[in-house]
Amino acid sequence: MTNDPLPPNAVVTVLNDRWRVVNDPIQWILQYRQGNPEKNQRAWRGRFFHQYRGVLKRSIAENCGDVDPEAMVIIESLPDDHRAWEAPL
Repeated sequence: MTNDPLPPNAVVTVLNDRWRVVNDPIQWILQYRQGNPEKNQRAWRGRFFHQYRGVLKRSIAENCGDVDPEAMVIIESLPDDHRAWEAPL
């Protein structure tokens, strides 16, 4: 991950096969993958929307089950407030 702002809905990190975090212009979105994988009918849906890293981490802990440790390193590297990440250098 770089310090450059990501384009809207760019994937920040994949937490596991059902959850990921994406960037939005005003927040991070915790998305859940729904659908039937056997029929290749799977779509990502926004479930939780956060401007603060601490609240994002709590949502991940409460909802996502087992999470890739490398993904959590990326989450830990995010600023406390999403606005700080989006601010121009």
